[in-house]
Order: sequence, then structure tokens, then C-alpha cells
Amino acid sequence: MANTGTYADIGGIGVYASYITQVAIVLAAWLYSNALLFFTRRSTSRKLGQDSDQEHDQQTNRRARKAKLQYSALVHGLVEYQKAQCYFTITLQGASMLALSGDGTIFEAVTYSQIDSAISLLGDVAATAVVCLTFGLYILHKARRRSEYVTTTTLVATIFALVTWILTRTKLGNLQPRALPNTNLPSCGGRATPLRFCHTDRSVVLPTMIEAPLIACCLSLLLFLVGKQVTKPISKLYARYTQTTQKPSNDQHRLPARSSTLNRQSSFYPALTKALSYYHYAAEIIVVLAAIIMLIRLINPDYLNMIWFLNSKPTVFHDLQDSQWSFGQIIAVTIWAPPLIEYVRCAIKGVDEANEHRFVAPYRVVKVNTGLSSGTSQEPS
Repeated sequence: MANTGTYADIGGIGVYASYITQVAIVLAAWLYSNALLFFTRRSTSRKLGQDSDQEHDQQTNRRARKAKLQYSALVHGLVEYQKAQCYFTITLQGASMLALSGDGTIFEAVTYSQIDSAISLLGDVAATAVVCLTFGLYILHKARRRSEYVTTTTLVATIFALVTWILTRTKLGNLQPRALPNTNLPSCGGRATPLRFCHTDRSVVLPTMIEAPLIACCLSLLLFLVGKQVTKPISKLYARYTQTTQKPSNDQHRLPARSSTLNRQSSFYPALTKALSYYHYAAEIIVVLAAIIMLIRLINPDYLNMIWFLNSKPTVFHDLQDSQWSFGQIIAVTIWAPPLIEYVRCAIKGVDEANEHRFVAPYRVVKVNTGLSSGTSQEPS
């Protein structure tokens, strides 16, 4: 790689493509899920005064059923994607924290410019991870797919990414280029490059001003989702308590107090529900804009100049030869393949049939009709 580039396992084409893919998948999933929901609602609704057409209704029902199946497959694939990006983030940000707390030899940098490039890229990747993790969890909660394991793993991965981002936005004097000579820079220049001796002033003001508000909004949304999931059992217990113990009294001396309590509840909870609905809409818009902004930051020319294909020769053979593909890059570029394959399998075969491989004998997946909706359960074969 060129001297102005960065470490291959941080800014190589493989890991760089993985960063872009992480944001692209969550944005595409959000667009596709909203499109499926819009199509399902539109196909199942009928305008007032419209004549009934049995053949048209059958076609509409078939299309709506296919859209629902595709939506179920998409949500199932998003669960696998959320777990994949949690594992990827914990591994990457954990290694980043160890590298940033060391002396910088892991970056294999020979100039201060390479160290600054690596730190800047790691900071943007950490901010992108916070946005994508929150975005993915929000889509799952919106689809009513809440899991303690997924939520906890998302929270841990977000903490890792946040710590890494804070480290990259501070002055790190412990990082030094590899094999930095102790001699002073020759007055006549010679073969020494000033980039090897001079520490560049890496500005963190602009990236911090852009990313800090986005991270703050995403963290507030994440805490809201976690709090909503944690307090849901408490809300159920409180509702059961109010239904069983706080009944209207027949005593005329206690009736006015109970009536005022009922009036306060009837006026408070609708207002709270309305406020939460507005918060959901605003949070969804903010997290979508945050993902778009981080995608734009990742594809800016400063990072593209660090990628090998801009400095390599125009032929494919030399591109592959000069790219310095490492083991880490190959893993990074293929890490999103399992959730994508899982989604394609569910979209083709259906969620129930595609998940039969998850259960070993004597267990199998069966459909259960509860009268309201069909679900799946496990029973010995």
C-alpha cells in the first residue's frame, strides 16, 4: 500500500466494503420493509362504494399473502443480520480498543499520516456501528420481534463502539510509527520524508460536531427501546394490580376520589400514547438520516484515497496482486453472507420450512391454529 494509506486490515478493500455493506443492508431492509407494509395495507383496504369483484379479490389476497410471507422472511433475516453485526462490532471494536490503548505497532504504520488515517477511519466506523445497531434494533421492535438476547447483545456492542469512538476523538500520544529513527531530520532532506517525523494535526472538531449529535440521538433511542422492553413486564403487573385491587368502591365517601383517579388516567394515557407515537416517527426519521450521513462519510474522497484500487494498476491481475488481501479482509467481506443466505432461504421456502434445520430429532416444526393467527411450535415427532 502507499505510504499515505492505512493498515490493510483497517482500510483494505475487504473491510472497507464490509463497512459500506453494513450500512447499505440496514437502509435497504428499512426501505423494503416499509414498501411491503405499504403494499399489504393498500391491497387489503377497499375504497367505500367500490364494487366487489371476486377474481380481483382473490388476486389481491394472493398478493397480500405473498407480501406478508416476504415480510416475515425479511424480519427473520434481520434477526440474523442484527446478531451478525453485533458479533462483528464486538470483535472489531474490541480489537480497536486494544490497538488504540497500545503503542500503535499493530497498525504497522511507518508514518504519522498512516496512524492518523487509521484512527479517523476507526472513529467513523465506530459511529457507523452505533447508528446501524440502533437502526436494526428499531426495525425489529417495530416488527414486534423483541428478544432479550438480541437486545442485550446490541447494547454490549454499542458500548464497545461508543468507547472506541471516544478514544478516536481524543489526542492519543501513545501511538508511534513503527521503527521511527531517533536521528533528527537531515537539513538537506536526503531520502527521509517529513511525514515520518512530523505529527500531523489531526482535526477532530468537525467529525465530532457531525457524529456526536447523531450518536446522542441513537443512544437515546436505544435506551428508550431497552427501557420499553425491560419495563413491559412491570407494566403488565401494574395493569393486573389496578384491575384486581383498585376497583371502584361502593362507599359513597370513597367514590369521588376513585372517580377523579379514573378521570386522570383516561386523560393521561391517551396523551402519553400520542406523544410516544410522535417520538417514534421523529426517531425513525433521525436514525434514517443518521445512517445516510454515515454512509456519505464513509465514501468521502479522503477514505477512498486510502483504498488500494485507486493507487493500483489498471489491470485486474495487478489489482489483485497489489491489493494485499489478508485473512481479516476475507473474513470481513464475507461476514454478511450468512444472514443474506438465511433471508433468501426464508423468502423462497417460507419461514417455517426454512427453520426446520434448527431442530434436531425428535423435534420438528408444526403449525398451530389458535383461532386468531397461525403460529409455530415445537413438538416431538
